[in-house]
Amino acid sequence: MKKLTIPALDDYPLGAVLHMASARRREGTVVMAAATATPQRFYRGFAEFLNAQGLDVLTFDYRGVGDSRPVRMRGFQAGFLDWGERDIPGVLAWAAERGPIDLIGHSYGGQALGLLPQPERVRSLCTFGTGSGHHSYMPRAEQVKVLAIWHLLGPVATSLAGYLPGRMLGLGEDLPLGAYRDWKRWCGFPRYWFDDPRLDFAPRFAAVKTPICAISSEDDRWAPKTSVDMFMSHYQGARIERQHLVPSELGLAAIGHLGFFRRENGPKLWPRVVEWLDRQTSATRVGVPNAMSASLP
Repeated sequence: MKKLTIPALDDYPLGAVLHMASARRREGTVVMAAATATPQRFYRGFAEFLNAQGLDVLTFDYRGVGDSRPVRMRGFQAGFLDWGERDIPGVLAWAAERGPIDLIGHSYGGQALGLLPQPERVRSLCTFGTGSGHHSYMPRAEQVKVLAIWHLLGPVATSLAGYLPGRMLGLGEDLPLGAYRDWKRWCGFPRYWFDDPRLDFAPRFAAVKTPICAISSEDDRWAPKTSVDMFMSHYQGARIERQHLVPSELGLAAIGHLGFFRRENGPKLWPRVVEWLDRQTSATRVGVPNAMSASLP
């Protein structure tokens, strides 16, 4: 494990960790793109599992989060587009010097592929829980909770602190004010940023040719199956494989929105990621029509 500082496209320093396999079985790097308010350390167990399969893994924190957090959060300027258009591309530029890149996306990490200036740098994307974030897709109890966060808890907390104090509120890592506002705004649209009249992201996403494995779980209250299907439909030019998991069928008590990457669930879930990565090593990346498969066990 090697700690690094990698420059974003605008030279903002990003804290990163290269998890190295003791015996590499192929060239290249697996890059882990995290969920919103989720620090790179959360994915350490997953990275170590991939290391044991002979794969090098690079984790990192978006600006304003974890090891990429500034000394002072109040007044720090950073938003979702900074993460997708500057931070992830900077990390990919560093990783490209080591060979082919396979991207693992968690929630926002899977959304961001369509934001990249050069998505063709990514050989494949395997993502979990990448959906719209709009409350209408969620179970009723979760809708109440989410709407309270957006319209009560979040506005009060950010007004007082100048950023989202996520740790104190039990919402994950602290977030820059701009990232919180982006998160709230786009989760307010049923089709996320594709409904935002100020943006025109649909053509960018439709142009992506990278093969995608999109995984969802029956008990994910933040990204239910219909939400994930909606978001993935915008990757119109990509070959998409859909896997929908039912925890009880896998002998698991729960997966939810975070559990795919928890160590205790790894033995039942992570081998499917390795199998996907192995299939992509020699896969054709360009010119393959989009074909969303049936849900897999």
